Amino acid sequence: MAGGGREHTIPTEILDDLCSRFIINVPEEERTQTNRLMFQVELAHWFYIDFYCTDQTNSLQPCGIKQFALHVFHHLPLLRPHLAEFEAVLARWRDYKQAVPTCGAILLDDTCTHALLVQGFYSRASWGFPKGKCNESELNELHRCAVREVLEEIGFDIGDRLSHEDYLEQVVNEQRVRLYLIPGIPRDTSFQPRTRNEIKSIEWFAVSDLPTSQKDAPSKMKLGLSPNSFFMVIPFVRPLKRWIHQRATGGRGKKSGREKAAAEETRARNFSQQIQDELSEMTSRSKSHGKQGVSPQKTPIPAPQKTSVSQPGQQKSVQPPPQALKSSQSAPLPALKSSQPAAPRPAQAAASRAGRSRSKAHNSGSEERPPPPDGFSARSWENFSFDMKAILQAMSV
Repeated sequence: MAGGGREHTIPTEILDDLCSRFIINVPEEERTQTNRLMFQVELAHWFYIDFYCTDQTNSLQPCGIKQFALHVFHHLPLLRPHLAEFEAVLARWRDYKQAVPTCGAILLDDTCTHALLVQGFYSRASWGFPKGKCNESELNELHRCAVREVLEEIGFDIGDRLSHEDYLEQVVNEQRVRLYLIPGIPRDTSFQPRTRNEIKSIEWFAVSDLPTSQKDAPSKMKLGLSPNSFFMVIPFVRPLKRWIHQRATGGRGKKSGREKAAAEETRARNFSQQIQDELSEMTSRSKSHGKQGVSPQKTPIPAPQKTSVSQPGQQKSVQPPPQALKSSQSAPLPALKSSQPAAPRPAQAAASRAGRSRSKAHNSGSEERPPPPDGFSARSWENFSFDMKAILQAMSV
């Protein structure tokens, strides 16, 4: 016989009553589905604890689901064929239960500083938010499960307060848990469970005192309870605080998955458009610079001055600088005289250039350079020369 010892006993007449209430009326087509049968066994187990174990006249002791199911499998002919694989049936059912989502609600007071927690009747002082497993008919409408479970556990109807958009969802122990956020509940509200022996206590806790990890020592000092007493609360504390902060600063808290995805898509689209605008502006600016050449705000690099030395017996021809050519083409001669110093006479300029060349050759002993063109007789230009290699490199960048 599979399973552990059966020291715990349940009278035959009580097993008959439980099986007739919850199991033998299962439709014929579902009797081969062990998961379906185990859910009915679980309902019978709850009824046994809520009613028979609390009856002082029979002195029955509560037991866990595994021990209770073993009693029922031995008692009911419908389930006896599955005794050989009892452990496997129980394991498959537990795995299936974990795949079914759990839904409930986080009730907050008017200031969103306190949250309502419940303590299970047989949960060894652990606290959690009111919640429960979804029925098969609620799998596509999880909010219905939340409304039902909260009403059963604390006797408060959140149906007209629940927003489908505001909820927190976590995966706890490989199980999906969704809790809808219900703010604005007065702390003097009276709560009364609708189910017997399921909820032992209902209390408000300061959100700031709730632990965020199992090693949260400050929380233990404030509450006088080990963080392990809040193991089903801990995964939701940080997201809850963020939601409260967003609500206080004008946000609406955590949105639904569709709204969150839409917001991310909008941000990505805006960022992409911004990049495209910047690229278009850079391209337009580049084309504009290509048409205009060098920016008018920058001083152009003067081109090298070309000089041609005449042969003996010929006059020297000097090419004026580009600036002079441009000015002579764009403005009349009087404008040139008013904006530039008067050029020296040819005879004086030639004598001055010759004197400077002889002095330079005498002082440096180097080869005589060609004289500068007219209009550049200032002393600061005497040693001026162009580094053609550097200029070409700069222009080619």
